[in-house]
Amino acid sequence: MPLAICGFRLQRAMPSCAQRTIRPEIDIAGLVTFARPYAGNSERRENHYQANYTYSRTRGKHLWKVAEL
Repeated sequence: MPLAICGFRLQRAMPSCAQRTIRPEIDIAGLVTFARPYAGNSERRENHYQANYTYSRTRGKHLWKVAEL
């Protein structure tokens, strides 16, 4: 007896990051740079969305699976 299973999933992520300048940048020309530049405070936000559909079917000892992102 064949068995079919369908699945649909939605996923959403909204990570955010606040960067604060604590100390000034120290730059030794041509050698090394310490700390962060004088960019000041900044905030960054990203939005990620994902939809996934999966179809699985069994027949005897076999499993067939198809997925779409």
